[in-house]
Amino acid sequence: MAQGFHAGTKRWELRPDSDEDVRVSGTPPECLAAIRQNRLAAQPPDDDSNPISFEILVDVCESLTGFRYDRLETLTEPFIHHNINY
Repeated sequence: MAQGFHAGTKRWELRPDSDEDVRVSGTPPECLAAIRQNRLAAQPPDDDSNPISFEILVDVCESLTGFRYDRLETLTEPFIHHNINY
């Protein structure tokens, strides 16, 4: 799940939904549409083995913060939580 807040109020939330898409609540960041379109276009039509909904969420967070969990050299905590003011 990815969420965006502004002044303490949640503005949007993204959750993986089914095998390929993302469930959206609120007004998502502008980057979501292009990221979703690029990920769906790159997915081979006969390949349903790799759900891309999670990757869409990771790409949105990277676009907003420059941070990507899977490109850290070392992880020091079991999970990482970032609050993004958007």
